[in-house]
Amino acid sequence: MELLPIKRGIPVPTVRSTLTIYPFAEMQVGDCFDAPRDKGRNAHGKDMRQLSVAAAAASWAKRNKAAAKFSARLLDEHNVRCWRIA
Repeated sequence: MELLPIKRGIPVPTVRSTLTIYPFAEMQVGDCFDAPRDKGRNAHGKDMRQLSVAAAAASWAKRNKAAAKFSARLLDEHNVRCWRIA
């Protein structure tokens, strides 16, 4: 295998924003929001929006050292609902 070429003088990209499209920071226990089911399904048949919301909620709580817990459920054929449960 060939060695990869070295590049010099290329600046390091700025840090990407950690903004979320989901309103986790504003939510209180018992609050919820709906998100459209527009991402399709994965190879295991799971709804990708539901997985995206659940992963984003867990990541947000960990990143913000929050004791918050969330639950994302399929609401109907068009929406996923996410509740703050703790």
